[in-house]
Amino acid sequence: MQYYYLTAQGEQRGPIEVDEFAAYGITAQTMVWCQGMASWQPAGNCPELVGVLATATPSFTVETPPAPPSPKINEDGVKRPGSTIWLNIISWVLISASFICAIAIIVDGCRSSRSYCYFCNNYLYLNNNNLEAAGLLIMFTTILMMLVISFTGIFSLINVGKARSAWKEKAYDKMKTNASAGQLLALLGLCTSGLYFAFMLIFAIIMCD
Repeated sequence: MQYYYLTAQGEQRGPIEVDEFAAYGITAQTMVWCQGMASWQPAGNCPELVGVLATATPSFTVETPPAPPSPKINEDGVKRPGSTIWLNIISWVLISASFICAIAIIVDGCRSSRSYCYFCNNYLYLNNNNLEAAGLLIMFTTILMMLVISFTGIFSLINVGKARSAWKEKAYDKMKTNASAGQLLALLGLCTSGLYFAFMLIFAIIMCD
């Protein structure tokens, strides 16, 4: 008769013949089942197996395979993530310079309603309402850009900090993800502040005579 048995880990194996019990390391405590049994029972509780378990000698030793070695982390070429603080400082310098340009435009516009346009090669005349609206728009846009640069800089530094913590824990996949995010945010802030500063500088040159 063929039997099924449970391993120490609770996995079902079989079917095997009775004379194979020793080869598979079946003991009196091993849970077995065969057709006709109501439920799993220890092999020692089955009268028909008592004699087999007492006289059987294993034909070979079944050894538990060793646990697979932990995957070796390849640390070749893995460097500590660099800092993005200089990129954020440059971004803040550019956006601060943009703010100064905005103030210069507003002050010059309020001082005189006449501004020389180098592109038009002529003077532009604006009334007070237009000057006030233009000044508010310029200042609002500049403050909004400063907030954007602040957020990108803060999240950039947070991600770089997480990347450095992951580097210490040798969680290199997490480190690369956070480092890439931090660098991307820093570059985004730098490009945005650079473009806005260029726009404000050109606009100040055009509008301020």
